[in-house]
Amino acid sequence: MKEAIKTSNTTNPKMACGVLSTVFEQHFYTAYFLVHIPLTIFIDSTICLPPMTDGLKAMIDWHVAENNDFLLLEKPAWFFWMVVVELLFQLPAFPYFIARMSLFRGDAPGISKEEKAARAGKRGTLRTLLRLYGLNASLTSLFCIYVIYQRGYYPATGAPLSAVDCAKLIAYYTPTFLIPLRLCFV
Repeated sequence: MKEAIKTSNTTNPKMACGVLSTVFEQHFYTAYFLVHIPLTIFIDSTICLPPMTDGLKAMIDWHVAENNDFLLLEKPAWFFWMVVVELLFQLPAFPYFIARMSLFRGDAPGISKEEKAARAGKRGTLRTLLRLYGLNASLTSLFCIYVIYQRGYYPATGAPLSAVDCAKLIAYYTPTFLIPLRLCFV
């Protein structure tokens, strides 16, 4: 197991310093995209579309009540359009990212120069798309965090969120800011 975690693309110095240069990071982001597919379809899509089942509606209502997520309840127009971008552009990219994550692993010994060049080109395209995704997703979450900080309120009463509840809701959105942000530096 230690060997697998230590493995990185040391044969290519350009790749050794970037994000996704270790097997751990490759597996982490593969899992992230795999988990993100159903979350986008079943949760995030409810900003634009009604929940698909009563159970899903109950889960979202619970989340709003438990975490005081006024954004998910309010569904402001800017949030709606950010989720439209997520559904139309990010969601189709997730399987693409998953399928091509192996491009960040080292080239097999003995492959031709042409194959190495083709893999390098595919890696470059993947890096560009990951950066675009990371920028879009992290900025969307950062804007949500900003709105929560500036005007967070309790959905039931409209009273401003306490510092603790504001921090709790910001903490809920923080991973969706930090994880994609790292992809900006691939």
